[in-house]
Amino acid sequence: MIKVQSSFQSQQALVKTLLKQDSASSRASGADARARPVNTQSAADSLTDSLEELGAIFGEKVEKSTKGLNRRQINTQHLRSNRGAVERIERLGELYQMLDGQQQDRLETRMNALKSVLAKGPEPDAGELVEAADNDPARCNLMLRMVLREADSRGDTQTANAASHGLERLDEQFGDLVRAGLNTAPAIASFTTDPAEKQGMRDLYYNGIVKHQSPSVILDSLLERFGREQFMPGLRTLQRALSEDIASLAPSISARSLHKIQLGLSEAGQLTHLIANSDKLLDDLRSRGKIPPSALGGIEMTRRLLNVAETGLQGRDINAIGKEFAGEKPEAQMIFFNGLLPLMNNMPPMLWRDRNHRPEAAKLLRSVIGMLVDNEHKAAAKG
Repeated sequence: MIKVQSSFQSQQALVKTLLKQDSASSRASGADARARPVNTQSAADSLTDSLEELGAIFGEKVEKSTKGLNRRQINTQHLRSNRGAVERIERLGELYQMLDGQQQDRLETRMNALKSVLAKGPEPDAGELVEAADNDPARCNLMLRMVLREADSRGDTQTANAASHGLERLDEQFGDLVRAGLNTAPAIASFTTDPAEKQGMRDLYYNGIVKHQSPSVILDSLLERFGREQFMPGLRTLQRALSEDIASLAPSISARSLHKIQLGLSEAGQLTHLIANSDKLLDDLRSRGKIPPSALGGIEMTRRLLNVAETGLQGRDINAIGKEFAGEKPEAQMIFFNGLLPLMNNMPPMLWRDRNHRPEAAKLLRSVIGMLVDNEHKAAAKG
């Protein structure tokens, strides 16, 4: 077993140095940090250097893959590149602060957990490393670089090699998320200085853009997280983050996929009209006693429509939405569905994951409306 050759005092000194910040800046920060720009230029310059290196690494891997080199050759080159990258980064603490804010105690706890994973052996598990960094691959990348720089400065080759291998494994398994987190850090830092908000925005980007690659998932998550008032500021932040990801030397996913998402989000401003029209429909039907009162409003209806755009519409979905917004009575559901149909048809085309989802959903909804009308006529004839 490899033991990390560092004292607690040296680690504390490293953490304090990395998170050092002038007192004027500390006094200026308030409790409510949302949507408040911060000065990120210095850290952004450092991040640019780091991302250029990541881009070079990413490009080398692609080029070598096309030439048919085996995996071990690529990994060895990547290891050397990582070591060189760390030596050229001078302000890792500033990068970490831009990514995560000034949380010295949290960083110390995370560093202890990370070093415990590295001490298990020379080939650390990427999943365990990310877990030690509170499940954020981008944060894990910076922390490993901090450990590597410290180990190099002390001549601790065992820890340095373990950290280098950790960076290698991290890139193999979580490279897209690492690039996403680092590429978008300046945009998110300009939106908020609150570490929890930063993490929330990164998680939203990881899930909606890197994992699902879906404007609908992104917008639904924004509505869930920010509601009506902060929806547009949150959306603009994600659009800036997406632009920075596209412009980087090493985008999180393919530029083509990112551009497609960007087009979808460019039409997202129309979502405010969809929310307003949904509110108007519900208020009108409730005021006239056509559907029962409910706490559900335009945001909830819009989120249901975004889910339809993402996954399509099934019979069970119609039944659930009808009961949710119009209650159990078929006549109330029929009236509600008649109002829902034009709202669904007017959703921006780029929000639909599959171009067939909209016509199929409209056809199914019309069929259900027709069935409810027929049932109403039959009931009237019997009466």
